[in-house]
Amino acid sequence: MAQSTQAVTVPTMTESGQHFQSSRRFGSVLVAVQFVALTILVWHVLPAIQYWPSALMILGSLALMGWALATMGKLTFRFHPDPSEQGTLRTGGAYQWMRHPMYTAALLATSAVVWRNPNHVVVVSACLVAIVLLLKIRIEEAALRRKFYGYNVYAERVPALVPFLPRWMRRGLARIGLPD
Repeated sequence: MAQSTQAVTVPTMTESGQHFQSSRRFGSVLVAVQFVALTILVWHVLPAIQYWPSALMILGSLALMGWALATMGKLTFRFHPDPSEQGTLRTGGAYQWMRHPMYTAALLATSAVVWRNPNHVVVVSACLVAIVLLLKIRIEEAALRRKFYGYNVYAERVPALVPFLPRWMRRGLARIGLPD
């Protein structure tokens, strides 16, 4: 019997730095795509605010964003998906109900715009926003798990995007690779 030997490589500091830089670059690309897609959606918001149910969705999303920003504090707010160095783990306010209230608010407002103006440009922009936010959640969650010791317990207790989602539904979403 021949034994196979496999070389185990341990990343050097330079390789780790390159991985950090490439993930940082990818995060920057995501932020740029998100900005362009959201700008396109803002240009199409007028039909949405003229219909009271979608206007209510947009106002609700703005209120949720404001609540999340007030809870988070201006020192820790970032568009980039990596946590700020001086940031602390926030688990109160909007963050006691969902781990990513800003993303929930963006998706809610995006849904309202698509609902009232479902043309090709709006639908493609909304799909881009959803994909970008899902990717940013994955990057952010990994960074938060590395940075904060209690994040796993918090993530098990609090859903990512939709408050009051039953635990069995959250596990199902996690099994298919979506944020719970």
